[in-house]
Amino acid sequence: MCSYNITGYKRTIAIEKQNGSIDPTEGKHPIPLEGFKFIASKAMLEPVSDFGAAITAHLFVTLQWNLMARSDSVSNIMFAHLGWDQDFLTVRFPTHKG
Repeated sequence: MCSYNITGYKRTIAIEKQNGSIDPTEGKHPIPLEGFKFIASKAMLEPVSDFGAAITAHLFVTLQWNLMARSDSVSNIMFAHLGWDQDFLTVRFPTHKG
């Protein structure tokens, strides 16, 4: 298993945002509905060699859109965070920005 250390990358991006070479709001804008539809269709409708990866990508994008959450929050969801309340799925985030 490969482990990546992106601390240096995060620092580089923070410095570039601070000195103005990158827009400070880069990566913070919501995806418009058309963008979501495009990404979801690419994840599910394109012929793929790995069907499991396509399902995972579609689930990830759909959860991110429906939860209006950042990708790092969605990527940390575990089965223990999922539950049911009457007829709807609930997702509990164990951490919050606070």
